[in-house]
Amino acid sequence: MKVESGFWLADGDFRRPVTVHWVRRVVSVEDGSIDMERVSTSGVWVQRAGTHFLTYADPGAPPRSGDGPDARAAARADQTTLRLKPGEVVLARFGDIDWQHRFVPGRTTASAIRTAGVRLPLEVRTERLQMAVGRRGGALRCRYLMAMGGVTQDVRLLITWRDPVRRDARAPRGQSGDG
Repeated sequence: MKVESGFWLADGDFRRPVTVHWVRRVVSVEDGSIDMERVSTSGVWVQRAGTHFLTYADPGAPPRSGDGPDARAAARADQTTLRLKPGEVVLARFGDIDWQHRFVPGRTTASAIRTAGVRLPLEVRTERLQMAVGRRGGALRCRYLMAMGGVTQDVRLLITWRDPVRRDARAPRGQSGDG
């Protein structure tokens, strides 16, 4: 899929269910090994105050439940939220792996992954970040070098999301009501 630059904003805030797909290709800089991941899952696309947010659950994570004060944390577990603004993406992942990171093209940024009580510092050099957001969905393409624990990975990531087609009750059959 070709990703064109563009950043559409609706006239007002919204919240829509979407289908999220991603393809992640990781090449080890040290040994050249390649790992590919292709995933489809459901998510929520929100526009609030001129910013787009894309939230989706990790489909490989086991289901979680919770009662009382921990219920909210359990409901949020194993999910990722991307804050999308022109020229930057902020990732916030919660659950078995916690990671918050800011991707900006041409910059090296530091953060840490927390998992199983261990903090793993890392650095990411964002080589390319392209984003296209339109009325029905969007696409994000990112290429970055991630260095963690003496290992460097060349990561190429494509995330796409699409709003399910909704029909306007006044539109003739076969035509979309929201253009």
